[in-house]
Amino acid sequence: MARIRNHWEREVEDRTARFQAQNDLEGVDVFWDGVPHDGKLDSETCFGKMYVIPYPFQVRLVYDDSDDYAFIRDEEVMAVVDRNLRDPVICYRRDTRQCLRALVGQSVHKPVMHTVSKTVEDGEETSTNSKGETTSTTRHTTIQGESREPTHATHMCEQRGAS
Repeated sequence: MARIRNHWEREVEDRTARFQAQNDLEGVDVFWDGVPHDGKLDSETCFGKMYVIPYPFQVRLVYDDSDDYAFIRDEEVMAVVDRNLRDPVICYRRDTRQCLRALVGQSVHKPVMHTVSKTVEDGEETSTNSKGETTSTTRHTTIQGESREPTHATHMCEQRGAS
């Protein structure tokens, strides 16, 4: 009976976090670096697939890159929502993962930007030594710049594991 009461007698913020967890986060690419079931986080990325059971409310996360899984407690749900929807670094990482996931099975042609260094002749220097002998040397200058060249290689994106 206590679990039923607890399910319905939550603060507005808790109910909002539950709603966001279920509607905005449930599925792949959810970040959580909390304590997993065995007490030792083995995941390197801390990303996984989140499952929400609406009644009685439960959240589970299965990590992509390890055998870890976590039962996210009621008091942690708000932290999961905040990190995944409001932390700019986590949002950027989630967005990158989702963009890469959208490329599975696609061919990607992408120009590569890289720094190019080129040494060029920059005139001649003439010098006279103490004996009155004149020597000429060519002066060189190294110039660096950005180059955007199309690559000739085509990369085929493939799905690896359950990332």
